[in-house]
Amino acid sequence: MGIAFAHYKLHNHDEAAESAQQAYEVLEEMHSPRSGIALRNIGVFYQEAKKYFESAEIFRKAINIPLFEDEELTMAKDYYNLGFALTKLEQFNEAIAALTRGKELASKVTAPIVEALCNEQLAFCFVSIGEYDAGLEAVRFSIDYALLTGDDSRMFQAVRVRGKIHAARSDYESALSDFKAAKSVNLENTCITDWDAIYEIEEEIAMALEQLGQNDEAQEVRRRIKAVSNSN
Repeated sequence: MGIAFAHYKLHNHDEAAESAQQAYEVLEEMHSPRSGIALRNIGVFYQEAKKYFESAEIFRKAINIPLFEDEELTMAKDYYNLGFALTKLEQFNEAIAALTRGKELASKVTAPIVEALCNEQLAFCFVSIGEYDAGLEAVRFSIDYALLTGDDSRMFQAVRVRGKIHAARSDYESALSDFKAAKSVNLENTCITDWDAIYEIEEEIAMALEQLGQNDEAQEVRRRIKAVSNSN
């Protein structure tokens, strides 16, 4: 697995998955209990490579291969990772089922970070199928967790998802407030600044401004996006 993680650190995610697959096959032939760990690493590497179908298939398999140490926590993470991949594949109903199971297991073993992650994805799934109240209820836990722990990464994602829910409900004032707050969290924490996400949020801000009749401000936001993105 050492070679796989070396590729992963270099952001060579396809190569990381390939190396992890080779390690998994060797460990599986040896009937090693570490084969389950290797399998789960393959699924994560596929996610990083944006191969979500392959990742989902891996975690469907992993759920049926228990790890005897921290078994329920491992399963909670498996269901989260399966749900995440299914969300990316826009298979929202199946994703909701997986994420709900992951959230339940995480709550049972007191793993609030995993529960928060599941709720973030649940909120996105719910807004995608028009269940806005369920989305707001799910994301509330993630925001509470982020506020309690000072986890800026979770705050960034959760507040942004809440903004999407407000926008979908045509509450553009609240959406604009959340998008601006998410952008500020991203920019203020240099460890998590994601420029692609910044451009996406700025576009979401521009759309909210347009809906509020502030067309000049929306045009200025889009001018700024174009000017800065072209210089990168």
